[in-house]
Amino acid sequence: MIDTVINGDATWETLKYVQYKGPEILKHVRDNLEKSVALKKISIEESSHFIELLDKTLLGYTYLGE
Repeated sequence: MIDTVINGDATWETLKYVQYKGPEILKHVRDNLEKSVALKKISIEESSHFIELLDKTLLGYTYLGE
């Protein structure tokens, strides 16, 4: 049983420790998704869903996920 929860860092904060920047990652991924949609490799819905998941993941905590 967990008695006390101590909030950790969000995933994007942890990535900063190893020289990654959340906004740059999102831009790179979005650019590639747009190209994939244009080439009809994926649908717009798939692209939107992926971005939504990535946003949620980067904002989420590195510990005790839901």
